[in-house]
Amino acid sequence: MKKITQFFIVLVLSIMFTSCSSDDSSSSSTPSLLGTWTGVSVDATGTASVEYQGFPVTVNFVGDSYDENFTVTFSENPNIVSSDGTYSMAFDATLVGQTIYSESFEDLTLLDESEWSSDGDELTFTAQGQTMTATIVELTNNTMTLNIETTQTFQGNEADVDLVVVFSR
Repeated sequence: MKKITQFFIVLVLSIMFTSCSSDDSSSSSTPSLLGTWTGVSVDATGTASVEYQGFPVTVNFVGDSYDENFTVTFSENPNIVSSDGTYSMAFDATLVGQTIYSESFEDLTLLDESEWSSDGDELTFTAQGQTMTATIVELTNNTMTLNIETTQTFQGNEADVDLVVVFSR
């Protein structure tokens, strides 16, 4: 269970955004990452190559967040992102359309304090010697959606993970 929590902490490291603000305005200002964002949702989908009842198989999994109560704050000079609060996530793993595993994880944190940089729609986060990259899917004055695609090793098995984190302000 500790490895699952660590796995998602690393994934979430790349998705450090949340928001706190009024509604979208169609002003001419360019939306900015800077400031505090409130977490709305963290969703995970993916596949894992595992051995099940002695045979190699591909398992599909889905994770949906609940009890979201976290914020992320981006500052510049220096470019630091920090997170406060927690969320929980319910996971289901399926094999040939049948659920073979379900578990919920509570009090997950989004990320440790990290350095951040951006290049176009790509965000890079560096913390504790690890680097993660996220794609900005949407960025308005009031909404930010990040996508992280990664391959992780979990309990000796490789998992391809697509993580989507939505923020508002």
